[in-house]
Amino acid sequence: MVIIFFIYEIHVHQDCEAYLRNYGYLRTEPGDWTQQRQGRKGKRGKHVGTRKTKATKKTNRGALKLAISDLQRFAEIKKTGKLDRETRDLIRRKRCPHSDPVPMVMTRSTAHSAHPQPGGTIRKWGRVDLTYRINSYPGENRLLREEVDETIARAFQVWADVTPLKFRLVAEKADIEIEFARGKHGNCRFHFDGSGNTLAHAYFPGEGLLGDVHFDAAERWTIQSPQGTNLFIVAVHELGHSLGLDHAEHRDAVMYPWYPGYLGSSYIFELPAVDVMAIQALYGAP
Repeated sequence: MVIIFFIYEIHVHQDCEAYLRNYGYLRTEPGDWTQQRQGRKGKRGKHVGTRKTKATKKTNRGALKLAISDLQRFAEIKKTGKLDRETRDLIRRKRCPHSDPVPMVMTRSTAHSAHPQPGGTIRKWGRVDLTYRINSYPGENRLLREEVDETIARAFQVWADVTPLKFRLVAEKADIEIEFARGKHGNCRFHFDGSGNTLAHAYFPGEGLLGDVHFDAAERWTIQSPQGTNLFIVAVHELGHSLGLDHAEHRDAVMYPWYPGYLGSSYIFELPAVDVMAIQALYGAP
């Protein structure tokens, strides 16, 4: 029983470390033995590694503790620097796959903008009249096309209400292309993982694939229901990325990276003040 628990703890810590690396909280240290082993070669072409000293181990533990503390600070949970129950519950929650803006660290979102900047916003559209097109629908999730169209339109309107931005649905190629897909899809290098975990991803503003939004069709998308995953609130969040916003470290922000659950009818949704300030810093007030 003790051995099983010990193995479980190892897996939990490995999952936590992978999570921290994936979302920008932990970077590979220059002295990391694994990287040296993979990247350096001796005269005969064999990989050469350095011994992992006690000092290196202490540094790695310190970096991990700092990364956990940064995650806890950003998520606004108790800052312990330890993988406690609240932190474990956090990393199991559904969330947006964009990396989080960690202070003093050059982060790179999963949107992989051509011009990443440290934290804050990445890019913005150079005009306020934008077009969008919905190329595919969730299908078997039993949402009517009309319901999806209306929900996406309301999500756009949330941002239009507080800025000079205007959005128009078109049938031809658009600035923001929207689709529901599974697993590996199109020329997007990021694959969906099935129901749960990653819900959708979006690209920051730009030409081609940039600006586009992809939803995981494996999710049970719902609209006016506490069941499944609410399409409206996820769409508002991802469109925030399409307009140039990064994640916000405020629980009440729509740009908070973790899925908040059902927040009530989308017809009475009001964009939180922190998000209004962020988007108006890019495009101004209406």
